Amino acid sequence: ELLYLNIPVVTLKGNHFISNTSYSLNMNLELEHCVANSVSDYTSKSIELSKNPKLYSCVEEQVIKKIHKDDVLSSLYFYKDFVSLFL
Repeated sequence: ELLYLNIPVVTLKGNHFISNTSYSLNMNLELEHCVANSVSDYTSKSIELSKNPKLYSCVEEQVIKKIHKDDVLSSLYFYKDFVSLFL
């Protein structure tokens, strides 16, 4: 929901499907900078994003540019893509 509002989301990559949802969204939006591999990495990326307006603006622009253009959050797009794997 935050991504729909063009607000960057820092996420901690997990080991299970549910914990990788935000990771997958960030990777599809080409927001590798917003993916953390450890708790300390998550903390440092979050602090850096909040204290660096230039970085925040760059990430925000990437969200704006990609989220609507590529249908990354479109459930219909996901469904069709997912179903095509089994056909």
